[in-house]
Amino acid sequence: MTHKQPISAQRGFSLIEAIVSVGILALAIPLVLGALVESGNSGTSAAAETRCGWIVPTCLDELKAASDGKSVLLPKTPLGTAFPAAGQVYGIAFGAAGNSLGAVDKAAYEAGVKRMADQDVRYIAVIEGEVLPAKAGSVPMRSIRVGLEYPAAVPAKKRTKLDFFTKSP
Repeated sequence: MTHKQPISAQRGFSLIEAIVSVGILALAIPLVLGALVESGNSGTSAAAETRCGWIVPTCLDELKAASDGKSVLLPKTPLGTAFPAAGQVYGIAFGAAGNSLGAVDKAAYEAGVKRMADQDVRYIAVIEGEVLPAKAGSVPMRSIRVGLEYPAAVPAKKRTKLDFFTKSP
């Protein structure tokens, strides 16, 4: 003998339940994706701030070498002079680990740099200096800005920038 099960009104979902479920998903999915993107941006910013501890001193060492005419990456820059000249950029490309990869010219700086020395370029450091007014008999000083910009592959106007300032002869 076979028994027929009674047809229940509770079998499946109603149209209203389905619409409410789709509405909840429509709100939740963009929120979750937005949170994931923001956490990725936070990680990128944290990595850049961490690498600054290596990159900024490297830039200042290159600037010191440039003042002695011994820099491989920057042109000769005598002490007590402003730099770079109009229309130029003192830029250095850095990899993900904070290692220097080479000099960046104005055109590459503006457009963005993806690869250099067979490595991905993650950061571009831009160095600028202006001469400060000096008192009589004192050593002329320069105000120096090292700007760390990332990601290096995008055009200059779209990069995130971190600025570091110091003074030096």
